[in-house]
Amino acid sequence: MNSSLGVFVIPVFQLEGDIHLPIKDFIKSEDFNTLADVMRDVLIDQFTTAGAENVKIFDYSLELSRDEIQSDDNFPARSVLECLQSFIEREVKKYEQVLLVNQNIVGITTDAISNIMNLLSIEEDVNLLLLDQNKRCCGNGFLNYSPEFLDYCLKHPDLDTIFRAYNVDRFWLTREPFFSLKDIDDFRLLYNVLSQRTNTHFCKNEFYDIFTDLFIEYKDLLK
Repeated sequence: MNSSLGVFVIPVFQLEGDIHLPIKDFIKSEDFNTLADVMRDVLIDQFTTAGAENVKIFDYSLELSRDEIQSDDNFPARSVLECLQSFIEREVKKYEQVLLVNQNIVGITTDAISNIMNLLSIEEDVNLLLLDQNKRCCGNGFLNYSPEFLDYCLKHPDLDTIFRAYNVDRFWLTREPFFSLKDIDDFRLLYNVLSQRTNTHFCKNEFYDIFTDLFIEYKDLLK
């Protein structure tokens, strides 16, 4: 894979002040954290397996530590989203192509990654939108980073809403939907998707076992 690609996993599970994931209201806090960790680890594994050399993971506490070192004044801690924006703006300069992927999705296969790379290499002024099962933006790839656009897509992920706010001609869409987890219906869908033999390539057995434990724990939610 081209080493000029930077892949950034967006920690949507941590953005509670800006994005609410209703699934959090139905499961225990520790299980919510387990879900967040396994979905992040699945993404990292899929990209590294596909040959991605630069998968960037945001660390909120590390960004706050940078703030403390760089400032002599007492100031309120920045939000997760503010620190995330600073982290991305600092890191994207190192790469010719950038892909932002929400942490709460599955379905990023090696074939999908190859398709994304091909689309990003076709034209310089393009913004590639990754869509989930409900036509919500769950990631985007580009050559020119816009913090305003990232902020908008995180808070208003519906595709029609994005099209009304931005020039439609700028966007290319992924052909196959990825599966994102936000609410109970998505949790049920995730269970159905991972239960199908044809989708075993979505994650390795070690991750599948963690998902299975969560599905067993919350089997009543799957009805």
